[in-house]
Amino acid sequence: MNIDWLNLYKIYYEDLNLFKKKLIKSDYVKLHRYRTNDIEFELIYLFNRYKKFKNIYEIGTGHGWITSCLIHSVNNNKIGSIYSYDIKSNKVGRYLRSVFDVEYIRRNLKLFKKDIYNCYNNISDNFDFLVIDCLHDEKFVNGYVSNLLEPNLGKNKYCFIHDIFHSKKYADYFGVGESKVVKKFLRDNNICWFSASNV
Repeated sequence: MNIDWLNLYKIYYEDLNLFKKKLIKSDYVKLHRYRTNDIEFELIYLFNRYKKFKNIYEIGTGHGWITSCLIHSVNNNKIGSIYSYDIKSNKVGRYLRSVFDVEYIRRNLKLFKKDIYNCYNNISDNFDFLVIDCLHDEKFVNGYVSNLLEPNLGKNKYCFIHDIFHSKKYADYFGVGESKVVKKFLRDNNICWFSASNV
């Protein structure tokens, strides 16, 4: 994946910076102490602005930090839809409403409270860009690798997975299962990947 990230920063810096300033003013962001220097957040935003994906699927929304990044990039691209899945009843709606007006959210996002195990076929057939940040359990990871990643090899689709490259300091928190399975999948299939991590 040969992408000139520095050039993308130059192209979209002003918009990204204005959006982050808007986030800083959000009471919900202040409450949860989100880091507006989050590199993964920035890279996902830049990547979607560059590729202009039509069908973005997100597995694991948490409070909606990355979801907000996806919504803003889709809206500015004037193309694309986001389908976000999370099995838990979380506070993503409350967070997003603290950043965007309701119509803005409805126009760009569909939220599903569903067990991902029952949705593999629909997601696998339809995504252009897949964003995963959820359970780091090895069994769960084997599930999404075999049902979402392997069937789409060679189909010009892209996936962003959080928390794969991290130092031993965070191994107890994230576990090593997800990292081990994903790295093996990348190696075995000779997949070109990119990480902003220095470990």
